[in-house]
Amino acid sequence: GDNHPSIAITYNNMGSVYQHQGKYDDAILFYEKSISIYVDAHLQNHPKLIKWYNNIATCYDQQNRHDQATEMRCCIANLREHISHHHKSIV
Repeated sequence: GDNHPSIAITYNNMGSVYQHQGKYDDAILFYEKSISIYVDAHLQNHPKLIKWYNNIATCYDQQNRHDQATEMRCCIANLREHISHHHKSIV
């Protein structure tokens, strides 16, 4: 269905296309959809999410929304720390 984790990867790829086109709000929307699918599938601590959250932070930076980018990077740091306790080989 539309909420399968493989669809999340497609949404992330679509976000990347929009980001490269300078359509940052659209990119963020698709990145958020990707993350939402993983969270709904109880994959909220999956290492892929670090990159996906970072994609959003980069879009914020490209929009001069630096405070939001900083907040996102704090979330990334927390996720990275959490993951490192459970997946030692990844981080």
